[in-house]
Amino acid sequence: MLFFPKTISYFTQFFLIFLYLIHEGYIYKERHLVEIFFSKIKHFRGVFSRFCKTSSFFMSFLQIASTLIWLR
Repeated sequence: MLFFPKTISYFTQFFLIFLYLIHEGYIYKERHLVEIFFSKIKHFRGVFSRFCKTSSFFMSFLQIASTLIWLR
């Protein structure tokens, strides 16, 4: 909820609310893309069950899976 002082005009309040809503929509759009990426990456069994025990192997498999998703 946005609170404005009484001295700000209604046009300025409307404009600030409009900018706030545009910004919120942008954040949710970016968050949605990240969530879709994680749901796609969970389909790779090696990432989901973490067969690679070291962090370097896991990161390399994560990069390969990300590249395959990007190439689709």
